[in-house]
Amino acid sequence: MLDMILSFIFPNKCPVCDCIMSYNSLICKSCMRKIQNLNLKKELFKINNKPVYCVSPFKYEGLIRKSILKFKFKGKMSHAAFFAYMMSQTINKYYSNLDFVTFVPISSERKIKRKFDQSEILSEKISKIINVPLKSTIEKTADNAEQHNLERNEREKNILNVYNVIGKNDIKGKNILLIDDVCTTGNTLKECAKTLMTAGAKTVYCAAITMEDS
Repeated sequence: MLDMILSFIFPNKCPVCDCIMSYNSLICKSCMRKIQNLNLKKELFKINNKPVYCVSPFKYEGLIRKSILKFKFKGKMSHAAFFAYMMSQTINKYYSNLDFVTFVPISSERKIKRKFDQSEILSEKISKIINVPLKSTIEKTADNAEQHNLERNEREKNILNVYNVIGKNDIKGKNILLIDDVCTTGNTLKECAKTLMTAGAKTVYCAAITMEDS
C-alpha cells in the first residue's frame, strides 16, 4: 500500500522511454517488446592461458545506450533496477559457483561530483538478485581522464596502474564476478581483472550492461 501511495508522489518511469508505468514494473510493456536480452559473451584476454570473459544482455546502441547515458550522467539511479535484472539473467546463464560480487570503482573525486558510483549500485542489486555476497575489493587511486572522452588507442594507457586491490586475503582462491556499466574496448575490465588475479583470485568473471561486438 505504501508503495502505491508513493507512486502517486514519485511516479515510476520507464528507464527507456520515461513514460509513467505501474509502481512495481521495471520497464513499460511497449519498450519490453522492443528490447531483448541478447546474452552476449566474448573473451577479453588471457592470463596464464586462462581466458577471462565478459557477458552482457545488450549491445551499446540505440534505446539502451540512451538509457545508460541518463543513468550514468543524469543521475537516473532508478534505471539500475532494470539493468541489474537483465544482467542477472545473463550472468545466471553463463556463470556459476561464484564466491562474491565486486565492481569497477570510480575515483572518490568523481563519486563526490556524481553523487553515486553506477557500477557499485548495479553490483548491490545484482548481488541480491543472484544471492551472492557483495564485497568492495578494488580502489581507484587516480582521478584519470574518463574513458569515453578518449580515442580508443588512448584508453589502455589511461587506466594503467590506477587500480589497487583492498583486502587481499578476501580474494585469494576465490571466483569473483566483476561488474562494470559498459564494456567498449574492455580495457577497464581487463585492468581490474588482471589486478584481482595478480593478487590471488582464482577466476574473474566479468559482466556489463552493454558491450560492443569487438
